[in-house]
Amino acid sequence: MKVVFKKYDILIFYIIAFLITWSGWLVMDLVLASFGTERNFVELVAEGYYYMIFYPFLAIGAVWGPLLSAFIVYRVNYGKAGTRELLKKVFNWRVAIPWYIIAFGVPTLIKYGSFYLNVWFLGGTFVSDFERVSILVILMTFFGELVPSGGQEEVGWTGFAQLRLQQQLPVIPATLIKALMGWVWHLPLYLVFTWSGAFGSDIWFFLLFYIALAFIYTWMFNNTDSILIPALFHATFNTIGTFALTSYTSWDNVTIGLIMFCVIAYLFVIFAFIRDGKNLTRRELPRIVQVQIQELESSEKMTPPSFENHESRERIESTEEE
Repeated sequence: MKVVFKKYDILIFYIIAFLITWSGWLVMDLVLASFGTERNFVELVAEGYYYMIFYPFLAIGAVWGPLLSAFIVYRVNYGKAGTRELLKKVFNWRVAIPWYIIAFGVPTLIKYGSFYLNVWFLGGTFVSDFERVSILVILMTFFGELVPSGGQEEVGWTGFAQLRLQQQLPVIPATLIKALMGWVWHLPLYLVFTWSGAFGSDIWFFLLFYIALAFIYTWMFNNTDSILIPALFHATFNTIGTFALTSYTSWDNVTIGLIMFCVIAYLFVIFAFIRDGKNLTRRELPRIVQVQIQELESSEKMTPPSFENHESRERIESTEEE
């Protein structure tokens, strides 16, 4: 099993992540159908009764799939030492202050930039509930998005998949593969549930935007070697979406608004490439856990046969002749 896990670790990671996630969502869907309830993902969370029943499945599906898969593969391949090294990247908070500003500021600029452009140029409306709720509610929502919700997906997508893929491929194709697989992972929310995500039910705009997010996460991770920074970005983005809403005057305006949303995100991607080059970093690319580095180095070393001295070797040979 260890040989298979080490040889096909990326493939096995995705298989386990998809199995855990899609199984959880399937169970949630079947139970909802038995209650005769419409498959509306947002209403599920809004209704307290259903929320209490299905939240464990929601947590397993939306968060624990990539996270658990990453830790399972690391545990099988590198033991407890490997999982400890991965945890160090998860809780690596000792990074430069500008990266915290980026983690909180960039999702805010993407969201509010597209919101106000919609209001100014498309005649839409923008409603923010931040003024209506307390700081405690905002902090609790942010914590919910960071720990039991989307933020922890980055342990799998960035901390494992991106790290391993860019060991075998250049950073750009590695990030594109990560983005495509993450998009496929979300597809049941569009095809089975009525998911009011970043782009409602438009899966193609979600793919375009998800690619931009994947490059931003890669840029932050490659410069900091910290999973925490992309997770903070993810949680901030989701939190703003919880309390800030925008509406459009027509479907054409919706399309233009989503294009603006993607354009703002890709401007940050272009900035990242201009600033840090094709590897999206000014430093050495993050490496897999040190346990693997030591293991690879030790496997490459060949131990020659040792003899105490030349005379002892001659005695051995003469004895064999006799």
